[in-house]
Amino acid sequence: MGSFGIGGDLVLLWTRDIEVKVQSYDKLHIDVEIWDPGSQRAAWRFTDFYGESRRELRYRSWDLLKLLQSRGSLPWLCVGDFNEILDAGE
Repeated sequence: MGSFGIGGDLVLLWTRDIEVKVQSYDKLHIDVEIWDPGSQRAAWRFTDFYGESRRELRYRSWDLLKLLQSRGSLPWLCVGDFNEILDAGE
């Protein structure tokens, strides 16, 4: 049994003077490009991330992070709740 239905959701808010283009999303992440209004090009990426809460499924968190990292070369900020996937054994 997971925590779906009893936990929170991911939300991303921004102001109108910032152009954001959604690249991908699901129940565990939102990945966007932040565009520079002057050059009309993507300036950097932002990912809001929620790691798998069940220990036996945490490999999925790593797989998702590796996939997201491989999608481009822009400067990348990834924030969120990693649910302790970052330890010496992982």
